[in-house]
Amino acid sequence: MSSKQSSTGHTASSSDQTALAIKSEKNNIWARERRRREAAHIRELKTKISKLSSQETALQSDNERLEAELASIEAMNDHLRASDSQESSAKEGSTDQV
Repeated sequence: MSSKQSSTGHTASSSDQTALAIKSEKNNIWARERRRREAAHIRELKTKISKLSSQETALQSDNERLEAELASIEAMNDHLRASDSQESSAKEGSTDQV
């Protein structure tokens, strides 16, 4: 069976061949457009990944800075409580002596 024959063995007419050529060209156009859209989508996703990675790095830095600041404030708070406690004990001791 030649490439111009249908599955029933008949030779395809000129209009059938034209229709097949048009269908093939439409499929090629569709496939090209699909690949173009897919490539554009991939570029967009890569851009988003890059931006999110940058944001993540910035947020991690901020988080580390804030954790260090919190630790410093907690240490200062503990120090102030300890000194306040010592002052209270000293005042109680001096009032007991009066």
